Amino acid sequence: MRKVKIATLPENGQQENLSDGSMEKVTVVIDTKRDEKNKTTSGEEINRNNTIYYDRVVKQDGSFNFRNSHVQHRHKKFMVDIFTTLLEEIRWRWTVLGFFVVYLMSFVCFGTCWYLILYMHDDPRHFGDPNWTPCITGMQNLTSAVLFSIETQQTIGYGYYHVTEECPLAGVLLFVQTVWGVILEGTVVGLVFIKMSRAKQRSETIMFSKNAVLTMRDGVMNFMFRIGDMRSTHLCEAHVRAQLIRKRRTPEGEIINYAPQELAVGGDGELGSTILLFWPTMIVHPVTCDSPLFDIVQDFHEYDEESFEIIVILEGIVPSTGNCTQARSSYLPSEILWKQQFEAISCTKSRSGERVIDYANFHKTIPSTILNKRMSIFQHSDDVKEPLRKRGSIFQQLRGITPA
Repeated sequence: MRKVKIATLPENGQQENLSDGSMEKVTVVIDTKRDEKNKTTSGEEINRNNTIYYDRVVKQDGSFNFRNSHVQHRHKKFMVDIFTTLLEEIRWRWTVLGFFVVYLMSFVCFGTCWYLILYMHDDPRHFGDPNWTPCITGMQNLTSAVLFSIETQQTIGYGYYHVTEECPLAGVLLFVQTVWGVILEGTVVGLVFIKMSRAKQRSETIMFSKNAVLTMRDGVMNFMFRIGDMRSTHLCEAHVRAQLIRKRRTPEGEIINYAPQELAVGGDGELGSTILLFWPTMIVHPVTCDSPLFDIVQDFHEYDEESFEIIVILEGIVPSTGNCTQARSSYLPSEILWKQQFEAISCTKSRSGERVIDYANFHKTIPSTILNKRMSIFQHSDDVKEPLRKRGSIFQQLRGITPA
């Protein structure tokens, strides 16, 4: 048995905060049975109107909800591209631990080699003999050999220990360890620098509204959500994309689990998908007869959580580094609010003349004030006007009005 927390919106339909204490919270107990052969879990289907917690393609923090399995030679191919693996796949804690291990192994291995040279030259037995010329002055055991290895690789500078001309092999090992030290230092410094300056971290300062809305604007139904940039240095050439992801069956009977359909989106009043992020921007998709959302909006309240998902992507160039960054989010049907519009964001002028943008209302929505059943919801073409007239507008359906 497992418990799943679900939440329902207040009856008035106004949604301000999904974490608001006024929201009714319910605990549903689902009886799960594990099939011993297939190792699959089955349970009751939860009603879409009550539940908002479901698996999704892209989480709202931008991370993907996928994990690869049964990939042949995966580890081998990852090791071939070891630099990218360390850069993207390995977390910081393991990266730092790996550096400590590599450096320690390097010091110990080369220290052992130094001690073997001394041992073959019989220096430990003649240590302190004024008539004996050792390969390395002052070295008598493995501990001193490891300390000499650290001084050589890190170019600290020789003091008590130093190489003599007695052993040519010692000179060769000195050259090898010096070159290895330069390669290791360059790799570590480069990896740490690139890992710290990755444009991926820049996407953490891009904000997406927690909810999207379906509302009227300029006589057309629009799918809208907000994007904001926390930083004062904004992305260059920022452009936005949106895709509708849902299961689709082809005429041949093939089922495509994740069939993408591109949504034409852009900034409010801007041409194309390129937007300015000087202030919070409203991203708009007109739901016309050519939109993939056209049929969905007609029966919007009949769709459950797993029917579709809208993935939104913002890409741009970080001006300080020139790297391209990508921020992602997604919206499930329960996160798309019907008959709501975003609350206006206030902008005041400070004493210094700067415009101060208040992000307190960034995620807030209010009931739409422009709904009118006589307004045309869509810009119809001639071939869809008649079916819609027979069926009635979506407002007529919601209000129970039967078209004449």
